[in-house]
Amino acid sequence: MLGIPDSELTLGGRKAIARWYEVYGYDDAMVQEVAVQAGPKRDLWYWNSILKTWNAKGLRNIHDVRGPVAEIGASRNIRVDRTAPSGNDFLKEFFPHRVAQPPEKKSTP
Repeated sequence: MLGIPDSELTLGGRKAIARWYEVYGYDDAMVQEVAVQAGPKRDLWYWNSILKTWNAKGLRNIHDVRGPVAEIGASRNIRVDRTAPSGNDFLKEFFPHRVAQPPEKKSTP
């Protein structure tokens, strides 16, 4: 697909291609889709970056890639609105004297 003879593939290139299939679980259809999306840019590392991004976004098949979820930037980092704080206040160590309190209401004269 890339037009690179097997004899010219580097070890890194071979590992990247193996990752597409073995780690990401993509099939030939997904690799062909990346070829379509990349257009005339037939570079292994460009294709790798696209597939890596798709994997990070949780896009598993062509339907996911072409669907509306892919267009809006699907991600595994989905916002969760909690009813109560999670307790993971990473700023506590930087501002130990600060105690989280609700803002004071202004009184009207």
